[in-house]
Amino acid sequence: IWMHLWPNAYKNGKTALARQQYRDGDLFMFYAMEKSLGYIDQLDFNVNGTPVKWEYHPEHIDIAKVLLNKPLLPGETIEINTPFHVKLPSGKISRLGHLNQSYQITQWYPKPAVYDTDGWHEMPYLNQGEFYSEFGRFDVKITLPKNYVVGATGDLTDCPEEVAFLNELDEKTRASNEIGGNEFPPSSTEMKTLRYVQQNVHDFAFFADKRWRVLKDEVTLPRTGQTVTTWAMFTPQNAVLWEKSPEYLNDAVKYYSKWNGDYPYNQVTAVDGTISAGGGMEYPNVTVIGNSGSALGLETVIVHEVGHNWFYGILGSNERDNAWMDEGINSFNETRYFRAKYMDTMTFASGIFDTSWQERLDMDMLSYRMRDEYSYLLSAKNGSDQPMQCHSDSLSSLNYGTIVYKKTAVAFDHLKGYLGDDVFDRAMNAYFEEWKFKHPGPDDLRKSLETSTGKDLSWFFEGLVKTDGRIDYAFAGASKSEVVVKNRGDLNVPFQLTFTKDGEVISEKWFDGLVAGDKKSIAIPSGATHVQLDGNETMLEYDRQNNQLKTSGLFKRVEPITFKFATRLDNPEKTEVFWFPVAAWNEQNNFMAGVNLHNTTLPGRDWEFSVTPLYSFSQNNINGFARLTKYMGKHKLDFQLRKFTSLDQGLSFNSFNYNSNYIRPSISFNYILQDNPRSRYKDQLIANVSGIYLTTEVTSTDEFNNSFIPSKTTQSGFVPMLRYEATFDHGPRLKHAFGATARAFFEPKLSPDIQGIILFADYQGEFRYNKNGKKVRWKGFTGISLDENLSYQLSGLGRTASNDIVYDQLFLARQTSNEFLTRQIANDQESVLVNHVGYKWILNGMLEFEIPKTPLSVWASGSVSESRFFNYQEFLGINYSYSYASGISFTLVRDVMAVHMPLINPQLVNATKYEPWDYLTFQFNIDKLNPWSAIRKIGQ
Repeated sequence: IWMHLWPNAYKNGKTALARQQYRDGDLFMFYAMEKSLGYIDQLDFNVNGTPVKWEYHPEHIDIAKVLLNKPLLPGETIEINTPFHVKLPSGKISRLGHLNQSYQITQWYPKPAVYDTDGWHEMPYLNQGEFYSEFGRFDVKITLPKNYVVGATGDLTDCPEEVAFLNELDEKTRASNEIGGNEFPPSSTEMKTLRYVQQNVHDFAFFADKRWRVLKDEVTLPRTGQTVTTWAMFTPQNAVLWEKSPEYLNDAVKYYSKWNGDYPYNQVTAVDGTISAGGGMEYPNVTVIGNSGSALGLETVIVHEVGHNWFYGILGSNERDNAWMDEGINSFNETRYFRAKYMDTMTFASGIFDTSWQERLDMDMLSYRMRDEYSYLLSAKNGSDQPMQCHSDSLSSLNYGTIVYKKTAVAFDHLKGYLGDDVFDRAMNAYFEEWKFKHPGPDDLRKSLETSTGKDLSWFFEGLVKTDGRIDYAFAGASKSEVVVKNRGDLNVPFQLTFTKDGEVISEKWFDGLVAGDKKSIAIPSGATHVQLDGNETMLEYDRQNNQLKTSGLFKRVEPITFKFATRLDNPEKTEVFWFPVAAWNEQNNFMAGVNLHNTTLPGRDWEFSVTPLYSFSQNNINGFARLTKYMGKHKLDFQLRKFTSLDQGLSFNSFNYNSNYIRPSISFNYILQDNPRSRYKDQLIANVSGIYLTTEVTSTDEFNNSFIPSKTTQSGFVPMLRYEATFDHGPRLKHAFGATARAFFEPKLSPDIQGIILFADYQGEFRYNKNGKKVRWKGFTGISLDENLSYQLSGLGRTASNDIVYDQLFLARQTSNEFLTRQIANDQESVLVNHVGYKWILNGMLEFEIPKTPLSVWASGSVSESRFFNYQEFLGINYSYSYASGISFTLVRDVMAVHMPLINPQLVNATKYEPWDYLTFQFNIDKLNPWSAIRKIGQ
């Protein structure tokens, strides 16, 4: 018999729980002191009064195997007993523990694992993908100081004094529910023993706090007419926020009972307690609610957690393997609750912004239900989504929310829309009655729904549940009498059309799905002026920009164009262009002003553009940037264009002015090779071709030089690059990455000696050495030229304006005599902060140590290189050289803004006067300060 000893999950930094938190960036258990940890011990298992052998799981100390003295045959019973002692951990770790004198007692006892048709389900405790437990009857006695208030699983039994105590607290709370202090009163010296009894539940939890106020109410079930008592218990500081909590409890019980089946227990309780594992947590009959912040937030969490009494409570699915069956279906019911209760008056931004800001941000046009769809699209638009049917621990933290919770919610909305409310509700009631107090799996749910509806639902269970395929129906054409619908997605699922005239609905109809790529012609009802795919917002559509159609006119499929400031959430009924003012400066162009025009929204779009024209007031010309990107799931195709002045008229030689402009187009393709969101290893290929086109005009500054004729020259070339990158993520403490690059310079030549192929390899790593996030970093780089005559400068200091010959980077000045601006470097893969160059090959490395509690770091680097010298193709010789440096850096924004000053290098060692500031460099990677790129990365 496998037994869960889940308090041992809190024992040290090596448990499955600690490793999961470590992987997700939470190092509390890793650095926790002994007093913050917890465990279970003093175990001594016996069966039917006879001692038996038992042993810990070979990998997990929070699982044990009890070895029976003889086999337990089908239909037979045994009684297992053991004493046990639990040390409570800090409540900051997960769900079991205490915060000062407030207690959350969950997953606290030796609990048998489930044995079902698939065998044993022994599993370590995890935050993500919580539970799978066996149903039973609980009879629990709790002894504690008399002034503690307790919310627990089960019915309070044989405790009339405690019932009177709770009723008295309810009366006091209703008489005066003002905000009060949050201090703990002294514990009563008198003790009390409370008894709770419950059957047909698969867990027992209780919560205790001396500060709680109490509100008691009741709700009548819609089917049986039975009465359920509801309890709300909350701290004085949250008194006003929890005023309407009985309403939330009552309505949750009412709506869930109506749609799924009546609540089979006598009471349901919500308690106010700060927990670290999410905003709330469910247990049979009782739920603990974290800090909500708003009335809507509190109602949302209460409704969701109470709903879990149905979906994993009564219908005890395996959340570790099939989290969508409880978190997902429950989230669907949660969204349905708000749409039903508030009659679709709630918008996407309800509870986030007030009405005026909702209108300013166009969020009043988006329904509350779109919260679920947009959450799913955060992952899907970046190609990082996963199927709903995944083992919980194989899902990324983001996808556990966006896929398990939100995609499933919208998928069931799609199913409900297709079946109709009445058919769907009868099917869910049949499923509830057939499988309550049992352990249904996906096949059981499918069989139950197909039997009830008489429908083949393979499109749902084989397509939506098991794959990450897209649903994307679009209009492919129209005439006066019919419209053509095409399946541009991956899945064959039913779709819905709405026909309207002057905003009034003429007809709505569902159609069976189409195979990917297929089209279907559908007759247009007489008088209809507009057709909309999924007009009721029930489908799980990937792209709603192609869901609008006018039945007549020249531009039938073009939505109205709108211009808005900054950006917005994607509005599928508009063609949106956003603008943002931009100011810029560099030494050659001086002050520039312009505007950024783009279509980046959240979630992102498959096609995105960004255009930023910049007017130079000193040179009276237009510079700037342009970008067009095609996102293809995990991959992207990117075209960029950049134009600036390189040399200004203030830089002159021998009475001549040089004025040069450069235009740099580039096209790149990113291909993700390894795409498991939970993997610690990721790699990708980046193919890039950059062009460079320079025009240089030379004019004389000598008014007496009549013989000079102004000249204009052009240089151009293209530089293809192929780069491989691999990253290894060992949690928040250790990360490292490797990269290899091949870069070629081709005719027409940029200059007579820039032609050939360069190979690079770089390696970077970091180790977090303290709980405040300070790190030790290391970096290595090597480069080699495959062409003897190629004089490309391999620099240890990194890219500077003088050696950035293909204009990869943005610099504040190029070809400048300004001493300060020449110090700018682009601290990329090549940079190890040692001022050293090579032309044949170079090898260098650097070690950096971040100083605690400061933005400073100390570093040391070294470099060795080989250079070969030629004179008009004549070989002159080989030179080997080395260099070193050590210094200090001040970092404002990692990889963006920093100042580096060497304290030791060969020049300083040999100098007669020690002036390290003469070798100071600064890093300003302007390219990384792109807000629209940051928006795009939200879903990654």
